[in-house]
Amino acid sequence: MAIGVHGPGTQSYCLADRWSLHLYTYQAQLEIDGDKLEIAPGMVGITPAGTRTIYHFPTSHCAHTFAHFRMPSIVADTVNIPRLADVGARFELLNRSLMEAVGWFPTNPTRANARLWDVLWSLSNSDSDKKQGHVAVERARHFIERNLASPMRVPAIAKYAGCSPNHLVRLFQAQVGMTVMAHIRRRRAERAAYLLRHSNIPIKTIPKQIGISDIQTLNKMIRRELGQSPREIRLGGPPLPNTHGHDAKRL
Repeated sequence: MAIGVHGPGTQSYCLADRWSLHLYTYQAQLEIDGDKLEIAPGMVGITPAGTRTIYHFPTSHCAHTFAHFRMPSIVADTVNIPRLADVGARFELLNRSLMEAVGWFPTNPTRANARLWDVLWSLSNSDSDKKQGHVAVERARHFIERNLASPMRVPAIAKYAGCSPNHLVRLFQAQVGMTVMAHIRRRRAERAAYLLRHSNIPIKTIPKQIGISDIQTLNKMIRRELGQSPREIRLGGPPLPNTHGHDAKRL
């Protein structure tokens, strides 16, 4: 279990005795046994042992959370899970859960393994596909998660969500407790903190990973949203605040 950082270029893998779980935060191309698939932010991939996979990374610093694991030799029951799936608004929680497992793994592998199987169970459980809030808000959050590296405006988000901008603003404020743009700033700050704490991506390259213009803007945003500088977070500063229902301490 770890954070993988790759690219640019082509890399090929085949694990003879382990399955692979990947949670992607970037765009790339993937070949699995000759089938060509498009990876997008917010997608989850599961690859059986012995499967040849080829990644085509378009840029450097393509970061994903992953786990390699063995399946039990005897399985009493099975479920079908797509080998590459867009999990929508669930991605944030799944990625945070797997990141917890990554953090526990060096000192408490049993606890990390239990969390990994929680993530796999969530992916196999059809009940977790049910939306917990208004469908327009869930679609808006899905759009935001997939486009954190790009400029975003409320009208474009509302169009994707299937409602007017004013209606989305009202729904979002009522359900999420903040404006759409405030949520975007918060998620960009949390994504930046995730990259700072759990990858070796240079600080100067993180702005383009989260859709902001420069390092000065990154510094101001993270200080405002999380109360620390990018360098303090990179060096393992104090736990990040738990705000707006997000456990920012375990990004």
